[in-house]
Amino acid sequence: MVSKEKILEVRKKYESILLSIPNVVSVSIETSSFSGEAEEELCLRIYVEKDVDLMRTILAQEIENVKVVIIEIPEMELR
Repeated sequence: MVSKEKILEVRKKYESILLSIPNVVSVSIETSSFSGEAEEELCLRIYVEKDVDLMRTILAQEIENVKVVIIEIPEMELR
């Protein structure tokens, strides 16, 4: 499990790069459980406004050992 300090460091380092990618609208630190794991752990959540399947192929599943979860936000929620 990656420390909260490491996740904060990774977010600070990569947030502006991630937000420069078309359709990426937000980056946050949240808890999430992953397949086969009972416990929740902190991860980077990358929110996209469309093309979530394409974004999953473009974006990494981990950044510097920090797990990444990509979540599509319906357009109405962005307003």
